[in-house]
Amino acid sequence: MLFSRQIPLQLIPRQDCSFDNFIVGPNASVIEAVKLMSNEAGSHVFLSGEAGSGKTHLLNALCHSVRANDGRAFYLALERLP
Repeated sequence: MLFSRQIPLQLIPRQDCSFDNFIVGPNASVIEAVKLMSNEAGSHVFLSGEAGSGKTHLLNALCHSVRANDGRAFYLALERLP
């Protein structure tokens, strides 16, 4: 039986992304809602917006927050999948 090579996925959040260093603008209510998710087991989030609007930063910050509370979370950039 032939087996294909396993594709390694980078599932560790970026170290430079946190809620503390995110610059909040008119989207403050969104940031607060994302922060609250770190305490909600089984929650999922999908963020949409223009390039450079902070989606990746917020999702990585959320992963750090969940992991700090002994939860499991990862960020998977779909553009990196083959």
